[in-house]
Parts: sequence; C-alpha cells; structure tokens
Amino acid sequence: MLFKKQKSVWFTHIPRCAGRSIQHLFVKLNGYKKILGTKKLYKGVEKMHMHLNYMLELDEFNNNKKFAVVRNPIGRTISLMQGDFNVNCNLNKKLILENPNIFKVYLEEAFIYRGTKSNWFRHQSDFLNKDTYIWKYENGFDKPFFNFLKNKLNIDLPNQKMKHVESMPVDRKNVFSLSKEHLKIIREHYKKDFELLKYK
Repeated sequence: MLFKKQKSVWFTHIPRCAGRSIQHLFVKLNGYKKILGTKKLYKGVEKMHMHLNYMLELDEFNNNKKFAVVRNPIGRTISLMQGDFNVNCNLNKKLILENPNIFKVYLEEAFIYRGTKSNWFRHQSDFLNKDTYIWKYENGFDKPFFNFLKNKLNIDLPNQKMKHVESMPVDRKNVFSLSKEHLKIIREHYKKDFELLKYK
C-alpha cells in the first residue's frame, strides 16, 4: 500500500508481519493518506496484501521507494495458524498440532484453499524484490526502526509512539507450541524464505 503525504513511500504488507501496526503509525499517528490498502480485490487478491507480480503492474509501487517488514517463518507460521484456527472453526486443531504428517498437509494446502485471496501462507519471498528495503520484525520498532525509515527512505516521522495493533485480538486464545518435527516441516516448506532473509 502507498502512504502519501509530502513524501510518499510504498509499504509491502506481508500478512502477519506487523502491517496493521505500521499502518496505524503512518495513518493514525502521522497523518499519511493510505492508498491501495483495503480488502478490495485486485485480480482476485486483497489490495492490502498484494504480492510482487501484481505490485509490479502499479505505478504507485514502481515510482516510489519501498519497504517491507519480514518475520522469522516459524513465528509467522504460528501467527498465521492462530488466525486461521479462529477464522476456520471446522479445522481439527488437535490433530494438526499432534500429528506432524497432518500438519504437513495442512501447511501445504492452507494457501491453496484459504489463502489465495488474502495471500496468507504465501512465501515472503513472493512479496520482495531487490529494490525493497527490509526491516526484521524481531528487531523491534524502537529508535533503530525510525532511523531505518529516515536513512533508507528519507521518511522522518514526528510521532514515533509505535504500538502493537492486533488484527484479531482473539488470536491470543490460540496459544500452542510445536514439536521439533513440526518446526522441521516449517523449515522445509519455507526454505526459500529462511535462505533469502537469513533466518536460522
């Protein structure tokens, strides 16, 4: 989505990577106008969660500096699952969490059957190009983050009171841990993300 004021910047909103918090920071706290940041569809995909192939078709993307927040694929997958368990109550949560083989099928099919429109479960690498400045979720959103915006994007935000904005507060009810086998499956499934983003 594009944040527009005196200076404009494109924010690539990867699902479950602090997108709502970034939007709150720019729009609510610093008066930027949000463009192409809604759930309305562009070629069948929510505009707020468009992947690279679609963003490349937009002048707003090509003509502005751009940044994205990325996340360790393990933490992101857990966050995606928490939301998915809330939205899709028919899922057998117990079986997915207890049986690695079922979990593998779940992870492989989640994007196909439930994530196509919202781009949930899509690889983070599908959202990024060499011109996108990257900030890691795990590095937090304190002074170093605002220095990143200023140094890389020439964006100096006067209100830096960043806060966490939950997309689904009820997600907190879905607290669980994953076995070593589950984690291994995530590493294999999102291998490209681990390598590209240098996560271990």
